[in-house]
Amino acid sequence: IAAVLFLTESLRAEADRARAAQPDIVVQKLVGGRPTTISASEQSKLTDIPSVRDVTPRVWGYIFLPALQGNVTIVGTPKNAPSISMSNGVLELGRDIKHGEHEMIAGVELAHFLGMLVGDELGLPSADPRAKPMKLVGTFRSSLDLWTADVIVCDDEDARALLGIPEGDATDIAVSIANPAEARVVARTIVERLPAARVIERDLLERVDHLAYG
Repeated sequence: IAAVLFLTESLRAEADRARAAQPDIVVQKLVGGRPTTISASEQSKLTDIPSVRDVTPRVWGYIFLPALQGNVTIVGTPKNAPSISMSNGVLELGRDIKHGEHEMIAGVELAHFLGMLVGDELGLPSADPRAKPMKLVGTFRSSLDLWTADVIVCDDEDARALLGIPEGDATDIAVSIANPAEARVVARTIVERLPAARVIERDLLERVDHLAYG
């Protein structure tokens, strides 16, 4: 019984930390019932909603890495944002990336799994000819074990090349609101303006977690 409770509480605590790092609202586009890329221009339809503080198109996705026999998560960084802010962590070694230089930072555990040190280069599998090998310039630690175990952060252009996401598109749109109590109202307004969108509230993720671990 103690072992079951220990594991359940560990999973619940990790889920709570992961949820706290999520945006207040995430907007995705669905085609045939499955998520697909969304036009970054849809951002302009959301910025004037009352209580919305910030609207950010995000570029991210998964790549299967044969060396790990598993997926790594690629997270793109816009030019106006420090990459460490996209990793939900703090730098452990090295420095932040320079945009346009094909550089990356990785979670400390992922770098350890890959046997990489700061200064090493890694070529990730991609069918896009724009994809270039990237140099590891830093590693980061985070309160989220999930992030340090599988996340690589690079600039938006490298992320688009690796993931095959065209210029002008985004994986999803993150919405930050001033008053979390108004999330439901903001979500309804987003659905009215973007009928083809799926809107995921952070509170909804909490209910899913409780169902999964309760």
